[in-house]
Amino acid sequence: NEKKLTLFVATEQMLDATYAVGIVGRYRMGDQKAERVILSRSTDYQAGFFSSPREWLKRLSDNESSVLTFELPIYSSAPVVLRFNLAGVDKAAAVLNEACPAK
Repeated sequence: NEKKLTLFVATEQMLDATYAVGIVGRYRMGDQKAERVILSRSTDYQAGFFSSPREWLKRLSDNESSVLTFELPIYSSAPVVLRFNLAGVDKAAAVLNEACPAK
């Protein structure tokens, strides 16, 4: 019962990554400028983990009226585009922060 906060995005496809860096993708909050994101690849290669989940959870909560769009590289294929409606994420974040408090 660690109560450790982990945040990841799963694709059900094999993500492409470099050994030294990880998964290098892009994300956009609403109509803001797209930015680079680096994720750690899961052992089954189908998910990427955020290195600072609490910071990301706050960022998502601060943009709860937006849509979050990810573009992640897929091995031997075109990148996958994932879109998440962030409505209500502030309430979910509050529950997660209570269940997994910062140390």
